[in-house]
Amino acid sequence: AADARVTGDALIAFAVGLAGYSLYLFTLNAFYSLKDTRTPFLVNVAENVTNILLALLLFGQGAPGLAAAYSAAYLLAAALAAWALHRRIGGLLGPETAELGRQVLRILGASAAMAIVVLIVRWLSPSGGGGPVVDLLVAAPLGLVTVLGFANALSFLGINGLADPDNFLHLVTASMSLYFGSAGAEANA
Repeated sequence: AADARVTGDALIAFAVGLAGYSLYLFTLNAFYSLKDTRTPFLVNVAENVTNILLALLLFGQGAPGLAAAYSAAYLLAAALAAWALHRRIGGLLGPETAELGRQVLRILGASAAMAIVVLIVRWLSPSGGGGPVVDLLVAAPLGLVTVLGFANALSFLGINGLADPDNFLHLVTASMSLYFGSAGAEANA
């Protein structure tokens, strides 16, 4: 059980840096397309130095600490690469970025609300820790309703009109068929 906990904590720490790592690779490819290899080299040096320093500081935390160092280094490298690309080509951080930022904040707000609802349901469940049945039958549906409610109220990602029962039922059944369809395909493979 302790090993599973350490593995889970390491995966969570890695997940935190996934967006940074993706942005980092994306921006470096932009520099390569501009035939600029110097800037990616300098960003890589900064990322590696940061990773090494943070890894030395967080080494005592084990695998989760090293994963956190890795994630933090890539988040910093992504910010550095995006800033350098903005300086190089201009317009990268224009009005479209402000709208993207607002959209991201809406999504984070809805996700946080969903997480709070799921954690409360799990905390209040009779078994004390939730259990798979409570997670599947209570926490997951309430989390889905919460995030869809926020999506509808904040009108993000084109999700609106959920007050119409036909739209809501279509969205829920489509989501379930995607999930269970892929789960069924994996079971049959």
